[in-house]
Amino acid sequence: MKSKNFEEAETQFIRALELDSTLAEAYYYLACLKSTQGQVSIAFKYLEKALENNILDFQVLNSSEDLANLRKNEKAWKKLLKFQAKI
Repeated sequence: MKSKNFEEAETQFIRALELDSTLAEAYYYLACLKSTQGQVSIAFKYLEKALENNILDFQVLNSSEDLANLRKNEKAWKKLLKFQAKI
């Protein structure tokens, strides 16, 4: 994420999800935010929710700099790939 105002961004994304729990983009950006903060397990949970709600194609997820911390965890990333394939 380019902006470093993580707390405000997180508040806004959560507020958006309170209004519409199917907003894949909000889950995706929360995953990015948590990944850049090093909160990998939470980031994976948000990314799974994004995938459940039809977020971007997996190529985009594979190249996002904000998700680099998630890709470092190869076992969990492969599990996410399998999860995405089931959807």
